[in-house]
Amino acid sequence: MAIVALITREPPLTLDEWLCCIEATPELVPPAPSTILNPFTRQPYLHRPAPGDVNIVLPGLDAESSIESGSEFAQDATLAVNGPDEGVSPGTRALILRVAASMRAQVEWLV
Repeated sequence: MAIVALITREPPLTLDEWLCCIEATPELVPPAPSTILNPFTRQPYLHRPAPGDVNIVLPGLDAESSIESGSEFAQDATLAVNGPDEGVSPGTRALILRVAASMRAQVEWLV
């Protein structure tokens, strides 16, 4: 997995705008909390994804990509699109463009 695109806008996106976009887009699915093993204590730990983190789920495709708001979002209002190293499928690319357009944002493709 690699960062395949960045979604940005001037004026900067707000987390509230992004959360509204998630609610309006059924293909953007927030990941469920998951139990992971803490590498330091070797104890189970309940990992809760950051608000605004989503998986991109399209009919007939596994969740090949995700969009992370991450802790950096508060600083630079950039959404990072993660996907396969070779890039995303045409359907995923079209969804990312549609989501960005709905927020009057730009997509910078890195792969």
